[in-house]
Amino acid sequence: MLVAVPSASAASIAYVHDGDLRLVAPDGSRTRLVADVAPTTPLRAPAVAPDGTIWTIYGGILVRLAPTGAVVGTIVPAVPGTLVDLAVSPDGLLLAYVTVDAAGVRTTSYTRADGTGGEAEFGSAVGLGGPSFIDPTRVLLDDTTGAVAVDTVQPGATPPVPWFGDAAQRPADGALNATLLLGAWVGVGASGTTVMGLYATGGGPPAVPGRVCSFDSPGAHHPDWSPDGGSLAWDDDKGIWVAPVPSLANCAALTAKTVTGAGAREPDWSPLDVPVGPSVTADGKPRVAGLALAAAAFPAATGTTLSFASTAAGTATVTVQRVSTGVRKKRGCVAGRAKRKLQRCTRREVVGAPFVQAVAAGAVALPVARPDLTPGKYELVVTVTDAIGRTAAPKRIRFTIQ
Repeated sequence: MLVAVPSASAASIAYVHDGDLRLVAPDGSRTRLVADVAPTTPLRAPAVAPDGTIWTIYGGILVRLAPTGAVVGTIVPAVPGTLVDLAVSPDGLLLAYVTVDAAGVRTTSYTRADGTGGEAEFGSAVGLGGPSFIDPTRVLLDDTTGAVAVDTVQPGATPPVPWFGDAAQRPADGALNATLLLGAWVGVGASGTTVMGLYATGGGPPAVPGRVCSFDSPGAHHPDWSPDGGSLAWDDDKGIWVAPVPSLANCAALTAKTVTGAGAREPDWSPLDVPVGPSVTADGKPRVAGLALAAAAFPAATGTTLSFASTAAGTATVTVQRVSTGVRKKRGCVAGRAKRKLQRCTRREVVGAPFVQAVAAGAVALPVARPDLTPGKYELVVTVTDAIGRTAAPKRIRFTIQ
């Protein structure tokens, strides 16, 4: 197919692999894990904002991640359905997301990136998907049959305007470069194989694009242009490809290489370089530290205040465990007095249901009120789970009920 080493002025490419979010240098020389999540709920459709933060789909929500993997924002879409695709505007202010209903119908909707909504104001494009922003308010959409439309995101919910069609290759899932002179769409070749079609787009709508050339790329998906408009990234069955596109004179003259292994999908260019050196939080999990109680001993009816610091916003879970001395038998710690050949151990028994509370990143203070506790020694076990299901290692602090 295409060979040689590409170059690009853009700094990195976000992509997903086995549900995890990663960054790769445009020449494939460096990669970095951004967010590692459980395979049951994979991350999907990364969309990089101009500040380098990365929007992605996690289950039924839109999540904004820092390049370090920290969650910096979440949005619950107002339009129902299964989330399948996502795009962010060049100024970072708008999001276009695609849902699929039970009948398989795609709908593209719009919301503000600051979480203040917008779906009712901007409307939705039913039956269209594959969003890619042309500029801060215009979005490319397709109907999967070869028709490409332009939707203007503005109050009043105006319908999308047809732009062009290509019945021969049925373009879908496309994008224009920064100059609006070049476009790339996934299509279907004469033999039924997946192809990447390159188009001269004449400065964007309303100029009618013309397909200049195309090349086979089995399983091709999600073409995306570098910020300078000079290089194209896409994925197919072999991984993520990157190719400089100095002109559209001849697809055979393009040079490209895979910059990842097979299984990497949904590339989206980032203006930031891949960080050098180890990640500060390599697994991306939240951290809990600095546990303290306003009183270490108190009556159950009085309660106290628990304080700690969390590196991430999320859901704090506080569990109460009764602490006592037992003896070790086999692999467990059971009640009883220590006898010859039996070692003492610390028994922990959960008492009641955990206390669950939404918390912000930073300093946290939570009331501890458990009037059901009888006098004795206890521990509080604290964890925080962020918006993409990553849970901090548990931290413990002891207290006494008088």
